[in-house]
Amino acid sequence: MSTIDNYVGLNVQPAVGLDQMSIYVFSYFYDIANDAGLLSTDDDPSSIRTIPIRVLKQTAKNVCRGTTTTSKEHPFLCFDLTYIYSLLTKGYGLSEDIEVHICKKIQEFEVAWSLGLALKLL
Repeated sequence: MSTIDNYVGLNVQPAVGLDQMSIYVFSYFYDIANDAGLLSTDDDPSSIRTIPIRVLKQTAKNVCRGTTTTSKEHPFLCFDLTYIYSLLTKGYGLSEDIEVHICKKIQEFEVAWSLGLALKLL
């Protein structure tokens, strides 16, 4: 993780006060959590699942060691989970104990980075 931690630490500026807010993640985060088995197969994409960031770290370790069946099905899952963990902790400065809310849709609308960018530009 240290290589990714170093890269993220140098290229992402921490958001002040982010640790005081509820954190919701969508799109890529949802897809990776789903591939890693962190979401129930019965979950409705509109439902919200909450997990502590430390679960992402432990799941990344398990996937990178090859101790899960998803390791073979998703060859880049190790990198993706490690990147997400590093982005949240080293990039945004969040504690491993903070819980993130993961979902794919809000009121039947899929949320993606392009919508987030559009909202920021308004």
